[in-house]
Amino acid sequence: DFPISLSLEFGGEDTGGFSNTSFSNQAYQYGLFLPYLFTNQSLSIEYTEFETAWYVHHLYQEGYSNKDHKMGHWWGDNKHPSDGQGGHTGSVKYTIDFDNSARLAVNYRTSKYDPSSVANYSRINEYQLTYSQAVDKNFVDLDVYFGNTAFDKDFFQTTLTYRW
Repeated sequence: DFPISLSLEFGGEDTGGFSNTSFSNQAYQYGLFLPYLFTNQSLSIEYTEFETAWYVHHLYQEGYSNKDHKMGHWWGDNKHPSDGQGGHTGSVKYTIDFDNSARLAVNYRTSKYDPSSVANYSRINEYQLTYSQAVDKNFVDLDVYFGNTAFDKDFFQTTLTYRW
């Protein structure tokens, strides 16, 4: 047996044409997950396409957010808050379990916005490496995260986490 998971997610707003019954501003997300690419390896691939006005609202100008971070999809954090342009994203995540106590995950995400009059966006490229090691009944994670933003700024972040 070779398990596989395919997904399709369709989203939108119920306020098209200033009506509570018209669906507009759609988003489509397609996914493929192979939990056993090989015995100890998995692969996940996602592609999302956003139409206009995602994470922009004339009344709720901070949008669906918590402490300036958009909730729902990582794409929302990467554009100007008043820009209603759409775009598309893609991600690939590969995970390998070395044994019952260690795991390495490699994640790549990219995004491109449609042309905008609000900002001149660059393609986003994000890379993340996470190594997890079991220690007794707890875990230690080392995370390295780097890339460039939609505003063409490079970033780098490392995190060491102890989970119990």
